[in-house]
Amino acid sequence: MIRKFFVLLFLLILTIPTANAHVQQTQVDDYNIQLSHDPMELKPNIPTFFFVNVERDGIPVKDLEFTVRISHRGSKPVILKATSEKLLKEFHVHYTIPEKGEYMAMISFNHEGRDVMAHFTIPVPDRENQPLIEEEETESNQMDSENQQLIEEETESMLMDSENQQLTAEEEHESNQMDHEHQQLMGEEPESNLLREILPFIAVVLLSFFFSYKILGRIPPRNYKFDTFRIPAQKKAMKSRLLLNILQATVLGAYLLLITAGLIGTQVSHSNIATVAVFTLWWTGILIIILLFGKVWCSICPWHTTTTWMKKRNLGLNKKWPAKLNNTYLAIGLLAVVTWFEIGFLVSHSPMYTSYLLMSLLGISIGSAAIFKRRVFCMHICFIGAIQSVYSSISPLELRSRNKETCKTCSTKDCLKGNEKGDPCPVMVYAAAMERNDKCILCTECIKTCPYDNLTLNLRPPASELLGIKHHRIKEATFVVALLGLTFFPSATMFPAWMEFRMSIPQETFYLALTVLLIGSIALPAIITYSFSWASRTLSGVKRHSVKDVFKTYAYSLIPLSLFYHLSHNLHHFIMEGTLIFNVISDPFGKGWNLFGTRDTVITIATNETLLKDAQIGLILVGLFISNIVAFKMSQRLFGDEKKAIKGFIPISLLLLLVALLAFIFLTQPMTMMTSTTGGHAGH
Repeated sequence: MIRKFFVLLFLLILTIPTANAHVQQTQVDDYNIQLSHDPMELKPNIPTFFFVNVERDGIPVKDLEFTVRISHRGSKPVILKATSEKLLKEFHVHYTIPEKGEYMAMISFNHEGRDVMAHFTIPVPDRENQPLIEEEETESNQMDSENQQLIEEETESMLMDSENQQLTAEEEHESNQMDHEHQQLMGEEPESNLLREILPFIAVVLLSFFFSYKILGRIPPRNYKFDTFRIPAQKKAMKSRLLLNILQATVLGAYLLLITAGLIGTQVSHSNIATVAVFTLWWTGILIIILLFGKVWCSICPWHTTTTWMKKRNLGLNKKWPAKLNNTYLAIGLLAVVTWFEIGFLVSHSPMYTSYLLMSLLGISIGSAAIFKRRVFCMHICFIGAIQSVYSSISPLELRSRNKETCKTCSTKDCLKGNEKGDPCPVMVYAAAMERNDKCILCTECIKTCPYDNLTLNLRPPASELLGIKHHRIKEATFVVALLGLTFFPSATMFPAWMEFRMSIPQETFYLALTVLLIGSIALPAIITYSFSWASRTLSGVKRHSVKDVFKTYAYSLIPLSLFYHLSHNLHHFIMEGTLIFNVISDPFGKGWNLFGTRDTVITIATNETLLKDAQIGLILVGLFISNIVAFKMSQRLFGDEKKAIKGFIPISLLLLLVALLAFIFLTQPMTMMTSTTGGHAGH
């Protein structure tokens, strides 16, 4: 015990901030928050101690539980926890090439029921003349390193027994990362990252022009389809009422669990299943589901499940929905309101606000079902459904009739009216007339009720529906360009500069600025797309189509690029934070439970940051390629003559390139995490 006492005393002396300490402070409401560290210790494999001090009206605030998340583009974010009476655990700073850069630190705590967050930038010193890892170390440095390791082990045995396993996994991962960096540094200096990452854009743009013109632009969409009901198990599953009920009950139960966790659980976002599940897993998962399976989420959505239960029991006034609201404008409005709420109140960092959001959306769906006939929420209000409608045109899955003549000769129309085997179509879509995925919610009721077994699920070439659309609707085109803006704008709010802007102005001014910027993010893409459509019409020389017609046609070419940027942006957060689900599933409320023994499990997805960025950029390039193909096909339909089609295609291809370059710029910026304490936003 005496030995441990002196070791701890020596550690405390070493970690007292000295005159060389780098101290930053910020004012958040009536709290003054300071972060200090020694900038000379910011070097690889050397423990760096961070100190947090909080004062309120000049009086130190004690017994706070801090959460500090430190992140850098070149390393995996690290979460540190401590109280105001204890030292933070050591954070081993590991650099990847380039040496210069900045670390972002976000400190959060809850005091007297208030969630407080502060953002700091930790500068990385310029070490052009100092190698990242020295090949030769003096014997004294080795001794110091061994002593420091001993100090660390002794301190952790006294203060952090509960974190031993987690630290061991982290140190092993960091050691592997150091070895990888050391091997990189032994080789030649890397070439310019910007040049290396921008070259694929140039190559793919040229290839897009070539393939659009020479190959894919000259042929109609492939009509190949594979009937998945040839597989008996697939057909049986789609006709099973029990399977669908189990899935719907499971999702609804999970939804109610998230609401409960947000209300009564811990308000530390990365320790509560509500924020982790919604903003880290679900937003990425729903995009993958749409890309692969179309609107299948609608069939198990908790909003659909609750309104279906109401309609079956004839609960509600059954009033007629106003015909003038048969458009996507309510969905755009709801998406804008939810986006404003998420950014303005940092919902992704507040389990309670997340619960409020989930309850509000459930309430809107129930309220609309209680007043109007049919599923008006699903058809006209739900922004998730609207997003699925436009993105599902890329999906390789479709529900269609096998033989349209069979449908025409059917006198009972059970697919619409229902029978003893299934319910009526909730969105009143006639299967024989269905050529797109935009309205069908894949509830599979028509599959169950069809007396001729004439409905099936087909696999088709991806994006074949988008290439084959002949009738373009202005309301859908408007939603596409609005969705593009509402995808990029939330991403921008994850930049550190945004958080600095947020904290530099009064709260009322910030809300006003947020409203103006949000409206601009919706209007600006529409104005720009309309301008490029005018340029396309002018350059082609064809005047038989109005600019509005050209706009509503070309807007559809933005769908692939929007989807793949949406997915690439969320992929980063999914990789970096997705493993938190293994912790919160054992302790969903953050109450110290360990239901499945995974609460303290550390799961690290071994990924190279550069490789992850390349994968994200690769997704953008795929979206750019498909968008160019779609745009050229549409140009052919609009202008007919091949030379005129090429001329009309040029401005739109430039627009697509500008969108891709903007996506590229966004992906290469440092970005805070969704559910950690680093600030930011869900990023639709």
